[in-house]
Amino acid sequence: MMLTSNVEVLNLSAGGASLRSEGELPEGKEFLITFAERDKKTGIRGMVVKSAFSGTGRGTGGKDAAFYTSNIRFQDGQARQIAHVIGSRERQKDENEPSADDRRRDVRFHMTIPLESVLSHTSRFRVKQMSMSGMLIQSEQPLGINSTIPMDLSLAGGRVNFIGRVASCRLAETNGKNWHDIGVEFRELTDEGKALLERFLDSLAVTKDNSGGEQQAD
Repeated sequence: MMLTSNVEVLNLSAGGASLRSEGELPEGKEFLITFAERDKKTGIRGMVVKSAFSGTGRGTGGKDAAFYTSNIRFQDGQARQIAHVIGSRERQKDENEPSADDRRRDVRFHMTIPLESVLSHTSRFRVKQMSMSGMLIQSEQPLGINSTIPMDLSLAGGRVNFIGRVASCRLAETNGKNWHDIGVEFRELTDEGKALLERFLDSLAVTKDNSGGEQQAD
């Protein structure tokens, strides 16, 4: 599944960035940071080298949430993209700080469109139960109730792409490790995807009947 979240960029340099995010970013994990300015988007890949708790505040949906400050090290070979983003940030800063002459006359106003920064990464999950309407998955990362996530399933006959609506999310423990059992509703399934899913579920039912036991889909 592809997970995205808005982040606040605290500091930016040619080698990396410091971000403030809702929830901890796992150290050693690779992310794609998309910087959006007006109608142009620039993606830069980086790896989390450090993540530390920085306090609580208002999070998604207006609820209290824990925020973390993370240091990201950019990967090599992205000098052009990094220079563009740094230049855009500097231009925005200059536009937001009027000159001394502007302040004296007080007749000039600066209207800018803030740079939005979106963090995205892929995450794998294990399917515990499945039907034509949805599935129960197991994931290391919790997902917000009613959030919608782009997902895909790799089945024997091909891949099924869809939008998953998170209907439930609860903490569970398996072999001493914390996981999250997440109920997902299928949305925007194509006719081809429905056919693939139906054939896969039928094959599971046959396997179950022949073995006399329950089978799980991974």
